[in-house]
Amino acid sequence: MLSRYHVLSSKPGDEEFFDILEDALASLGENSSVSLSFQDSRQGGERQEIHVYSTESGNLQLFVTDDLDIETRYVMLAAEDVDTLDGVSLVLAAALAAKSLEDLKLEARQFMERDPVALVRVALASGDRSDVQTLELITEGLRSENREVRIRAVEAGSLTQWHEFAVPLAEIYERDPDREVRFVAGHALQVLLSANPRS
Repeated sequence: MLSRYHVLSSKPGDEEFFDILEDALASLGENSSVSLSFQDSRQGGERQEIHVYSTESGNLQLFVTDDLDIETRYVMLAAEDVDTLDGVSLVLAAALAAKSLEDLKLEARQFMERDPVALVRVALASGDRSDVQTLELITEGLRSENREVRIRAVEAGSLTQWHEFAVPLAEIYERDPDREVRFVAGHALQVLLSANPRS
């Protein structure tokens, strides 16, 4: 299945969002052959709640995640073909007030020192292919003197699953002066290498 992430303006705990989502899904069903309905809610980790929506056939799924660790609500769409993914993604991104990747990059560049999680939000919204600006932004975070920024940059580099981060994460794992940063980098590197076995 192909997938696409959208970071939303709505925050975890905003219950009005689900009314907006239901309206968006109803409109989607009326204007296309796509009918997504609620399936279940589950914990995705200690501080994540995931709401799952799916078509009857399961060929299109929507996961709404409230992640309290990063104080972010985001959606992940999964579809079997790119046309369906693109079409539904476009409609839902507009209806659910998804933040653009460019806006997320701008926020991260301006505020990463006081809000290191901004780097994770950029990584979530990034696509399968690396882009120079995002690479530079996360790399800048990896070099920060602020350990919290480095930790979040390590997480962001791993989340992208881009092979370009294999060497920087290995360097952090070997050389960072902070033990926790090294530990997080080691785990992130394992995740990245399992996604890119040839790196």
